[in-house]
Order: sequence, then structure tokens, then C-alpha cells
Amino acid sequence: MLIVNGEFGKKLRKLRLKAKITQKQLAEMLGVELATISAYETGKIMPSIPKIKKICEIFNVNPDTILGSQSVDFIPLVNHIPVYDGAHVGNVPNFPKDAVVLEWLDVPMNLGGKAAIIVHGDSTSPEINDGDIVIINPDLEIKSGDRVVVIFEDGNGSDGAVVKIFKQQNDIVILSSLNPKYSPFAITPEVEIKYCAKVVGVIKRYPLK
Repeated sequence: MLIVNGEFGKKLRKLRLKAKITQKQLAEMLGVELATISAYETGKIMPSIPKIKKICEIFNVNPDTILGSQSVDFIPLVNHIPVYDGAHVGNVPNFPKDAVVLEWLDVPMNLGGKAAIIVHGDSTSPEINDGDIVIINPDLEIKSGDRVVVIFEDGNGSDGAVVKIFKQQNDIVILSSLNPKYSPFAITPEVEIKYCAKVVGVIKRYPLK
């Protein structure tokens, strides 16, 4: 089977640079976002079979050139997951059931991702920046120190989907921002947690250096 690894990304980057094609141009050719090309090249996600075939057409190579001994006739080990806008999902009464899907993303199956959220703001920087995509799984056990996506209601309206560090101190749950300029806060009886999911991966919205 087609196993996700860094070799595909390295070969794709080499072909792209040799052809003097930018990531933005390749993204337009494949009909994907710029961040997706970056994720391909850094080995975070694997293209679908149709995308791999399109890549072979663009660079005029056969599948073995870019996949080695692997064949595109096999099914890749990826999950096809929905991507939501973190700025809006907090206002969705029954998230994720009634939320608008912005796009679909292929991620490695062993990552365990069930959905993805586009992050807004600077409360998670510098680790996760505005516009980055966090991959989440609401079915995994959450432990103290994990990054989580939380949607909560505090009586003043929803704060959207926010990424926090989950900390358990005795019977008290404390949510802390990754950015130290924001103060942590405890979950009190007045705060309703509407949704909470463990972060299992991050896709940088812009090419990594």
C-alpha cells in the first residue's frame, strides 16, 4: 500500500524546483490551497490518487519516479477529513453536524484525525499561527498538557473554537493559551463546554523554512 513518508515530499519538491514552478503555481494546477502543497512536500499529508496522477502529468514522469516501487493502483493510507472555520463554528448549535465544510483534506490515517479547524488570532502563537490548520480527534482521551480545541459558552456568547492547553488540577480544569500574554482560566460551573477535541497535528498555512 501507499505509505505516507517524507520521500514523496522530497521528490515532489525536487521536481517542482527543477521545473522552476512555485508552490503557488503548483497549487493552482492541482486545484488545492498553497498550504496543501507545503504539507505534501514536508510529508505531513499524502495526495489522493487522482492528485498523484495529475502531478505525474504536470512533471511528465511515471508513478515509479515519484513513488519508488509503490503503485498508484493501491489505495493510500489516508483519511479524508472536513475543514471548518474556527471563527464561525462556535455559533453552530450542533457542531460539527450543522457546520459548513470549507474544504476536505487528506491526512495520514495513523495520525488519527477526524476533522480540522482553521485557527484565528494570536493566542496560540508562536507554535500555531493565525491561519494554520489544526487536526483534531474528539474521540481520543485528553490528558493534562494536551493541546485541545474547545468551544465554550460563558454566558456572554460563544468565543468560537479556541486552541488551549488542557490542564487538570485535582477536580479543576484549567485552559491556558500557548501565547503567554494571555492569562489561563479555570472552567467554572458557569462555563459550558460545548465541544472539546484533542489536537493531533498542525498544518502550517505558509511554507516552512
